Amino acid sequence: MKSMQLMREMLVEQPEQEKRDLIESEFVAMIDEGEFLRGDEFSGNPQWGDFTAWRNPIAEFVGTVLGATEKQRLLEAGAGHPEVRGHIREVLDWLQARRDRPDTWQARLSGIDGSDLKAAVKTRRNGLPLATQIDEMIREGMELVSELSIPIQPEKLNWVTKIEAGTPSAAWQAKADAFRQGAHELLEQRHPALLADYREGCNYHIQVSPECDGLGDPSADTRSHAEKTLALANYERRSPAREVKVCLEGLARARKAVAASTS
Repeated sequence: MKSMQLMREMLVEQPEQEKRDLIESEFVAMIDEGEFLRGDEFSGNPQWGDFTAWRNPIAEFVGTVLGATEKQRLLEAGAGHPEVRGHIREVLDWLQARRDRPDTWQARLSGIDGSDLKAAVKTRRNGLPLATQIDEMIREGMELVSELSIPIQPEKLNWVTKIEAGTPSAAWQAKADAFRQGAHELLEQRHPALLADYREGCNYHIQVSPECDGLGDPSADTRSHAEKTLALANYERRSPAREVKVCLEGLARARKAVAASTS
């Protein structure tokens, strides 16, 4: 009986953990966006329009997760500041406090439907300025490249060095495919004309990126056979990471076009 009860509790806990992870990652994303918007002494002053375009979708998300009272408190944060940067700082402090104190919102998880939460995340992100959405996707892509570039570690057994096959896992390839699809869908839904800039960036990266990716000239390669085998295995293993890099070049080109159109 106890084992059955424990199993039921684990089944309940799993979706609750997924919701916690989703909310926490969204708080991190909102804070990163705000820090980028706030800038520093070397960047231009943020505009009120950009601030409200960032804050208002956050307020709707907070209303879904924390309730109407916390939504109102967020909207009131920084009301005494005459400058936009100070206002952003107050909102960031508010978000960071909630990020660091999950106990302030975890009790509400059981009353939030998982599909409603995912819809709230999507709605918030769709409400962001396109430039901010592209910046966020570039940041996610850079993190994904690091994740998909973990090299193979050879294993030594007695006098034999074992090197696993370099074929990337299905999970790695699925993440790269999802990122590429997400980048294309973002531009297609928000500004289809940018797809031309995106394709130009992708093609440019493919043209200038060295085909061997550090494997070197075979005729001048003095490495041992084991070293060459390891380099080739890692090259094959990193194929999903290279696909993401191609997408990042395309997104960077699209982001530059957005900046040029608003300057």
